[in-house]
Amino acid sequence: MSNHKKEINPFLFEIAGVVVEMSSSFQLDLDIMLKYLKHHIVEQNDAIVPHHKLKTINTMHMELPDDAQHKWTLGYHGMMRFGARNFIERFARKLTYRYNDEAAVCYHSDTTGCDYIRISKGQFWIINDNTNNETICHIIETHNSLIHKKRKPSISAAAPLLLHLILAAHKRYVMHSSAVKCSNGAHVFLGVSGSGKSTLCTDLAQNCGAEFMGDDLICIYEQGGTIMAGALLLDVKLFEENKSCKNIIDLIDDRGVKFCHSAPVASFCRVNQTRTGASTLEPLDDEMKLHQLLMSSNNAAMQPDKEHWMNVIINACTTVPMFTFNFGDRNLLDKKILEEI
Repeated sequence: MSNHKKEINPFLFEIAGVVVEMSSSFQLDLDIMLKYLKHHIVEQNDAIVPHHKLKTINTMHMELPDDAQHKWTLGYHGMMRFGARNFIERFARKLTYRYNDEAAVCYHSDTTGCDYIRISKGQFWIINDNTNNETICHIIETHNSLIHKKRKPSISAAAPLLLHLILAAHKRYVMHSSAVKCSNGAHVFLGVSGSGKSTLCTDLAQNCGAEFMGDDLICIYEQGGTIMAGALLLDVKLFEENKSCKNIIDLIDDRGVKFCHSAPVASFCRVNQTRTGASTLEPLDDEMKLHQLLMSSNNAAMQPDKEHWMNVIINACTTVPMFTFNFGDRNLLDKKILEEI
């Protein structure tokens, strides 16, 4: 596919009530994001006014404004979602991002009022303009002199951070968690990679009749004082029986599960796999609630409105019950344990 600089029709997607218009001069970028966000696509309509604009630009280099100052260097949830061939590689790389160039590095310019964020060893530079609700992702092309070809990184590697930046600008906060909706609301599952969040939400959606809301990233936000969960209906990465690495599965199209885009949060649950007997719930104390929510959220330095973000976290701690979900025998799992909260 040739990379001609021409106008290509943008598309709209919606997450947690935030409508985003994405445009690019490179069709492959749009195709990748259309596939990634396929369950969030909104039909073009003159009555729909996007809340935010996202654009990708292919370039050979990126220069910071003269007054740009370092703001933060951090890892972020979702940074290893793409590219890792198996769980061991993904886990190992996630542990070491602080010691190499995998982390995001942010600079701020008072002149432009924008943040300039470098990720993936400089393969992407994201210019985030919260004043005008616009995010531009510069994809840095490199030239291979031996074969006389340009090499362009895939936009998929930048997608999780782009979603965080856009949603946070509209007071939706990405969390490393999975979620399903039952009759009493959304249940959000917290835990480190490998704790069983994907397996639990997949079993509840596929076998127990719950509605799927996401297996790795969701967002939380406040609506009229109520803590809400916003779905990120991405493909699930899941260990299946007799497999040594994770498979990528579209639960909605391939397995026909029901799904939900948003719902009031009925509980937060820290997943603890026991693998035996019936699953049980144990209440968490207030201090552990705060710890779990902070650990599952992106760092405060990455939030454009830190005070509002912290207020949402505290409101979630004080108004939503939180439990340890002791995940027992998968064959005995029943969503009633959540509906009775």
